[in-house]
This record gives sequence, C-alpha cells and structure tokens, in this order.
Amino acid sequence: MKLIHHSKWDAIGISASLICAVHCVALPLIFASLSFLGIEILNNFIIESLIITISLLVGSWALYTGFQKHRHFFLLVIFIVGMMILFSSQFFAGHPRIEIICKAVAASCIITAHILNWKYSKQFDVVNKTFAQQ
Repeated sequence: MKLIHHSKWDAIGISASLICAVHCVALPLIFASLSFLGIEILNNFIIESLIITISLLVGSWALYTGFQKHRHFFLLVIFIVGMMILFSSQFFAGHPRIEIICKAVAASCIITAHILNWKYSKQFDVVNKTFAQQ
C-alpha cells in the first residue's frame, strides 16, 4: 500500500499554531479593553482547550503520515514536547508572563515539527520520484 503524505495537514498545523501564538501574545495586550466590552471568549478555558485538542489531532495526523515516509522520530518528539508545554500552559492562567512564554515556546516547537515534517516529506517524494525514473 502506497502512503501519500498530504502536506496540507502540515500547512493547517502551521497555520493553527501561528494563529494560536498570535492569540496568546495578543491576549494580554487587548484583554483590558475587551473586558470593558464584556467579551471574555479569548480567555475561555473551554475554547482554549478545544483549540489545543484540534491542534493535537491535526498535528498528530500530519506528523504520523509524514513519519511513515521519512522515519524522522525526533519530529514526533518535538511535537509532543510542544503539545505538553502548550497543555501545561493552561495551568499558568494566573501568571500571564509565564503563560505567554510557555505558549510561545510550545508554538515554536509545534511549528518547527510541522515545517521539518513538510521538508522531509518533500525530500522523500523527490528521492522516490528520482529512483522511480531510473
């Protein structure tokens, strides 16, 4: 059975991680003004947990399908470390600086894993295409 890596999942994962990083960095800057308007969705534990869960599912699928091609295990480790940091950052809600640092490090790990997965998957495809033509 031929395994096909769909790089769109890495693109979705990178986009979701970037959006999450912007959300986490922007939250403290706009939190005060939004609270005057009664908008608390940006600081909602359920919404953030949902975003983390979606990131976990999309990222796991993208990295698993890529891993089946290139076998670079360390990408899975980088992703898992990023997700663990992201999950644990939820417990620092009362400490905005720590929470922002944790989320920035987590997003960096997750994005790095996706970018490298994308790169190695494309390299694998090029090598296989080259050998197939010979």
